[in-house]
Amino acid sequence: MIDYYKVLGVLPDSSADEIRRRYRELISYYHPDINSDPSAGARTQEITEAYSVLSDSEKRAAYNRRLFGGGFSRERRYQSGQERYGQTNNSNAKQSNYGDYVDPEKPASEGLFDKFLKIIGMLAVLWILLRRPTIVVGILLTLLLLYILWRIFQEIFWLLNGKK
Repeated sequence: MIDYYKVLGVLPDSSADEIRRRYRELISYYHPDINSDPSAGARTQEITEAYSVLSDSEKRAAYNRRLFGGGFSRERRYQSGQERYGQTNNSNAKQSNYGDYVDPEKPASEGLFDKFLKIIGMLAVLWILLRRPTIVVGILLTLLLLYILWRIFQEIFWLLNGKK
């Protein structure tokens, strides 16, 4: 049996909005008119089939009963998550390695709480830095140096691996 959750790269308790968003991302990437890969047509059909089952609540419930053998529960997901979706107890929940169709260069989406914490952290750092202007100059020069080094290493990596 095909694991439609793995095809779309979502967890079994994902909302309909998450499934729809992921479907649109994958279709826009694997559509045969856009992607020149010969297997893109087959992948598009597989993605569309998975979405047609998971987007309909009745079909999804029946699929979950077949897939999980007697119903879906959070407890069962966490018990079988390690072997089915590659998640361990200490892994980051935002990892995007749940399926074959996950684009590794695309960052996982953040939750609202994570964005809020980042904003608070940035405001705290800005408040500290604005109180000490000499520290700001030192930090900016350090960041500039790190950025230049990063770009150099990135170019070397791309030259060695033939990517860009």
